[in-house]
Amino acid sequence: MLIKTPGVYIKEKRTVATAVNSVATAVPLFIGFTEHAHSEPIKINSLAEFENIFGGAYLPKFTINIDTTNNQVKDVIPDKRFFLYDSIILYFKNGGGSCYIKSASIETYDTVTSTTDFNSIFTTAINLIDVLDEVTLILIPDLHFQFKDVNNVLVSLNEFSLYKNILEKLINKCGNLQDKFAIIDFHQSDSLPNHIRGLITPHLTNLKHAAVYYPWLKNANTYQVKLNSLSLDDINSGSAIEQEAKDILYDVDTLSKLFGVDPKFDRFDKEEYKKLINKISTTNTPNDKINFSRIFVFFYYIITRFDIITNPAHPAHPGNQYPSNYGRLLKNPIVKKYILDLRSNEYFVKTVQKLYRFKGMNTSKIDPLYGWPGPYNPWSNQWFNNPPNTNKYSLHENVEVDTNLLSDYTVGSKTPSEIINDLDSGKWVDLNVFLSAVEGLRELVFYQKEQIEKELFATDPIYVNIKKIIEEHMKKIPSQGAIAGIYCKNDRERGVWKSPANITIQGIEKPLIEISNSIQDELNVDINTGKSINVIRRFTGRGSLIWGARTLAGNDNEWRYIAVRRFFNFAEKSIKNAIRDFVFEPNDTRTWVKIKAIIYSFLVVQWDAGALTGATMKEAFFIKIGEEITSPKEILEGKVNIQIGMAVTRPAEFITIQFIHLFNEQ
Repeated sequence: MLIKTPGVYIKEKRTVATAVNSVATAVPLFIGFTEHAHSEPIKINSLAEFENIFGGAYLPKFTINIDTTNNQVKDVIPDKRFFLYDSIILYFKNGGGSCYIKSASIETYDTVTSTTDFNSIFTTAINLIDVLDEVTLILIPDLHFQFKDVNNVLVSLNEFSLYKNILEKLINKCGNLQDKFAIIDFHQSDSLPNHIRGLITPHLTNLKHAAVYYPWLKNANTYQVKLNSLSLDDINSGSAIEQEAKDILYDVDTLSKLFGVDPKFDRFDKEEYKKLINKISTTNTPNDKINFSRIFVFFYYIITRFDIITNPAHPAHPGNQYPSNYGRLLKNPIVKKYILDLRSNEYFVKTVQKLYRFKGMNTSKIDPLYGWPGPYNPWSNQWFNNPPNTNKYSLHENVEVDTNLLSDYTVGSKTPSEIINDLDSGKWVDLNVFLSAVEGLRELVFYQKEQIEKELFATDPIYVNIKKIIEEHMKKIPSQGAIAGIYCKNDRERGVWKSPANITIQGIEKPLIEISNSIQDELNVDINTGKSINVIRRFTGRGSLIWGARTLAGNDNEWRYIAVRRFFNFAEKSIKNAIRDFVFEPNDTRTWVKIKAIIYSFLVVQWDAGALTGATMKEAFFIKIGEEITSPKEILEGKVNIQIGMAVTRPAEFITIQFIHLFNEQ
């Protein structure tokens, strides 16, 4: 305060902390594999944010096992199955808020194989928990990662060397830190309870820092089966729609290769493709040849596609596998409008005329021509240098391209980089115009693919069965993502002291296994190991509910319940953070009174909210500090002992109603 005028001034000084700031109670850390890997944990607040940073789901490639005796589908096996993305979806559907995502090492979907060092990856991620102070819940959905073995059987990570060891490390880590809680699923959807109890063997004192849920869930999301995720060569239903599907899939695959991306190809970025053209160097390395030839073939392929799509009467060249029947596609009003617009665009037509001029170049210096990579294709050289009709070549119904332009330009001594420079300068084709048309072409081809997919998987019996089996595979998901979301919602709406149970799980069809009372008897209470397992049950009219509220320490009377353990985590951390300001303060009565006051204020709030039981505050909690529990020697050593007792409310787990039949005696 700057004082200039004579007078009396009042200055208030803060002498005691006003309150304990409550820490967050439900901030999960998800550990798993993502499309885009990041080395550090990243905090997100929505599914859209996850997709923007980490990408989308993995789209498996499926192997179809056919019984050749009757041409029936025996099984459909995905090459790999990840669970993080699906778990995140269920997390947000069930009320989840802010959370952290840790990509498993720098591995992405494509780089993960059965030989990946999962133990090292998950151990490294678990060790990062120490520095994530805000995190309170830990989940590892991809500890349940599945993959196809050499016998075309879907298998999971080794239950002893990975599942067992990683869970021990995770639970012991939570126990050592004392403010983290692990949410766990069975190893696989068909694992047995007693077997799982034998696999989860952390230090006994740490069992209270984790909870196990059973069974897995059947996701309600509809899985869209894509043609390019199947090996269609393994199937032969003989239907016309199947042949059409195989034809269009060839188109899609070729487009994808020409664009220089994975055959799953789901986007086309004009600017990125222009960058690819500009990146080709002047050196004569194999990669330069491949890049140049990809662009070269790309243009020829696109010319052919435009010709066939816009002129259904034009037959495809005998050396190609491209389908020539586009009647179905052309009947669609959206497609028809696109083609009409294309035909009326003189600027585009002139651009393609220049492109044909570019097409007349001698390709003998390009080797391999079909370089993505692949063997040299003789038909390419012949087809590209000798288009049908000597003088005229029909591009559209009413537009012809003068092929005499071809004689104006030959490669001569020009290098691939010089040709590319000519191309990029606009001398032969305006890339913006051309690539815009290519983008439209891509939309047409993929639109047709979607239409054929819908019809194929709805009408062909073999493909209907394939779709059903795939959906069954992809709908099976561990419960932990949904459970974590419910923890968040429960804490937000009721409080961490309320058990996260008797709550409906959103976004699922049902639990994978129906649980009866007799089955739950053995899961909820285990007199031998004490490892309680919380079940998810479906009740008529109420949906699928979490029907258990216990930690793994089921035989521990103090730490049996999740809500009790997590409330203590919350209270301990909140109070610890609040009294940190008193470190190095004088170790005397005044400091003790201040500390006791802020703790008292915090516990009164918890009692008033219903977290602590007792008719009076004296019954609900007590606080001892200073000389009450600290010896003179400890005071001299700079120690302050604080003892806090809390009567935390427990769930009404067993409600017994007694009915008595009364008889009136008269």
